[in-house]
Amino acid sequence: MNIQVRAGSFASVEDRRSSQAATSGLLHLPRRAWAWELLRRNPQYHADFSAVAADDEKAAERWGLLRLEDPAKTSMEADTFWSSRLARDVLQLVAEPLHEQGAAPTIDLENLKCRVVDCQSDGGHSRNYLFAENGRSLQVAVSGSTPLPNALLLTPILPMPRFSSERLFAVRRFTDLAKHGALRHCLYPAERSAKRYAHVVAALDGWLEGRPHREIATSLFGSAWVDRAWNDSGNHLRDRVRRAIRYGRELMNGGYRRFLS
Repeated sequence: MNIQVRAGSFASVEDRRSSQAATSGLLHLPRRAWAWELLRRNPQYHADFSAVAADDEKAAERWGLLRLEDPAKTSMEADTFWSSRLARDVLQLVAEPLHEQGAAPTIDLENLKCRVVDCQSDGGHSRNYLFAENGRSLQVAVSGSTPLPNALLLTPILPMPRFSSERLFAVRRFTDLAKHGALRHCLYPAERSAKRYAHVVAALDGWLEGRPHREIATSLFGSAWVDRAWNDSGNHLRDRVRRAIRYGRELMNGGYRRFLS
């Protein structure tokens, strides 16, 4: 039996595996992390990060951030501080002095298993803390001069109506962090449409790299399907690639904000 091997087919399979490997790590990410994964691909954001200081408030505000983060960092590494005007899940806290030590539970920053990063915001009137671990993160905005580990932490019992459910969930996450010392998976569910978004991101990455549409299709669907369907009279596969790229560009150019609201 003669077996014919199409030239370049092995490379196509390898490209597809590489594309799948690059995006498979996105599947478990919660919504907040998806916002960063899309923004960090934006060429204009790269230009801003290279041109201005990380703490340039005006530059950061254009992107919905408190400070610019390095776009080379994935959501597993990045310490991304979003503006509370954009991100519903930023927990607003007031730090009051504890009049009696041990009278109320506090959070022990020294024994947490996650990263703890802080930055000043709102003209120095509050300090934001980011707790981050393996793509999961919790951001709190603390007003008051009392150090966090020594403070009685208060939050409005009736937050702004349009933010209420997200802020109440953030309270649950914060109390769980204080109790267990980690950002537990059970409170950071993966994005429900992660497979679809991973597909879109793979197409967007190919477009950003300047790859031809057929090559992008091969990395997404495999060479066998592309060989059969690429020249179909209905252009269904071509249109599918175009739509994925178009949607990816829309998300990258501002649509990422929907993952925070």
